[in-house]
Amino acid sequence: MPVEMRKATADPPRPSGTLSVGGGLEQPRGYPGLSISSFSPVTNSQLYSTLCMASNISALSGGSLLLAWQLKDKHVLIVGGGDVASGRIESVLVADAKITLISPRAGLHSLTKRFIEATDRITYHDRVFNGAEDLGGIDMVLTAIDDVEKSREICALCRSLKIPVNVADIPSSCDFYFGSQVRDGPLQIMVSTNGQSPKLANIIRRKIEESLPEHAGEGIEKVGILRSKLKERAPGVGGEVGKRRMRWMIDVCNSWEMEELALLDDEMMVKLLDDGWEKNRVPKLTEVAPHARGTAASKSDLQGQGSPLPFAMSIPLMYGVITGLVFTAGLVTGSVRSTRH
Repeated sequence: MPVEMRKATADPPRPSGTLSVGGGLEQPRGYPGLSISSFSPVTNSQLYSTLCMASNISALSGGSLLLAWQLKDKHVLIVGGGDVASGRIESVLVADAKITLISPRAGLHSLTKRFIEATDRITYHDRVFNGAEDLGGIDMVLTAIDDVEKSREICALCRSLKIPVNVADIPSSCDFYFGSQVRDGPLQIMVSTNGQSPKLANIIRRKIEESLPEHAGEGIEKVGILRSKLKERAPGVGGEVGKRRMRWMIDVCNSWEMEELALLDDEMMVKLLDDGWEKNRVPKLTEVAPHARGTAASKSDLQGQGSPLPFAMSIPLMYGVITGLVFTAGLVTGSVRSTRH
């Protein structure tokens, strides 16, 4: 679950499970409100250089640490059952966590009711929050209730127990924020304005979503399977084999279009490894699957014929667009009031 961590006003939050950095660009120089996190083969330093093109250490402040928080089988308490809570439930379920939900039934949103009925990963209590006794064994707390004083009370209890907490609509009571997210299978991209303008984060997120290639999620999933098969065929961590594996996978991703990668099946992967990895080359799609000709043309077949810009080459362009959007966001943020954090 992509989250952005904030420094707590009291003791710092206790890490809950393994924290995996999700390829984050935390603080573009000159745009202190925007943070972007995505699962991408592009390194942090490359992205930072693309946007900033300068080293200004004094500008490294005001952002958040963006993390892909591994919540599988962790215990998350959600206090509240309304519209905002239903969104929190969805985000936590995606991360494979176990949820304890506390809210009077009269206040449940229709989507919240559907979640309770549809999964056994939610333990529901038809009542209000009872205090510290409800925090035993809890790894994370999310509150989404209209009672400001009760929300602050819950926040104080969590921080005294070093439990990470997010209180909807009260940024100072949040150890982390929920950004605007794009999700397509294993692909997750988070855009954050550090609580300054969720609406603008949503607008920027839509722009990014529109710029992504079709079948991105499916293509990433297939590449993950291919990578696992390659590791089985050429095992080992580091060393020359590891370096060669990495180079070959990079060449495959650069040579094949996203829609081509999405077409990969087990038979095609075996042939790609046999005719590609074993011979230190990257075959065309039509070599691996002759029947695919006409379904998706390989890049080499389209060279000189106005072929689409490869995804890897489009990354600087994409971030150029984002830079422009961020500048626009900075001009109008003052007139847009935050409605949700």
